[in-house]
Amino acid sequence: LESALRRGAGVRVVYHAKAGDPQTAENERYLARLPVPLKKARVTSSIFHQKFVVLSRLAADGRRQPTAVLTGSTNFTSNAVYRQANVVHIVEDPALAEDYLGLFEHLFSGEPPRATKRYIDQANPIGSGAREVAFGRPYGNPFRRSHMRRRLS
Repeated sequence: LESALRRGAGVRVVYHAKAGDPQTAENERYLARLPVPLKKARVTSSIFHQKFVVLSRLAADGRRQPTAVLTGSTNFTSNAVYRQANVVHIVEDPALAEDYLGLFEHLFSGEPPRATKRYIDQANPIGSGAREVAFGRPYGNPFRRSHMRRRLS
């Protein structure tokens, strides 16, 4: 985060928040240098297990043009990266990155968790006629699974 800010990258963050939760306090300490309009606490009783980062460029008209997504179950901590058995994928696919950017914008808008489930159900890019293939255990977000289905359809 610090390196990205020093380079002048535009960074926005949605983070897990829960009253009295030590992880929330740690998240807020880590994000203290990020200006308030660029961070949003997602207050929920459960953790959004799948984490993701969308790489996008700003077009001349100011719109974000997503180009890639990093996604998986890995927490963004040294312990998770170097000691735990988690999964992370980097997918350079503008269409999938656009799906994730839509989800991020929804989360950043501050809608409650139930509205997020409705958004995911409505925004799922796979039609009902798609052939389903299971890949491991999807964590709370159908976009990753849907992308694999789209590739195999």
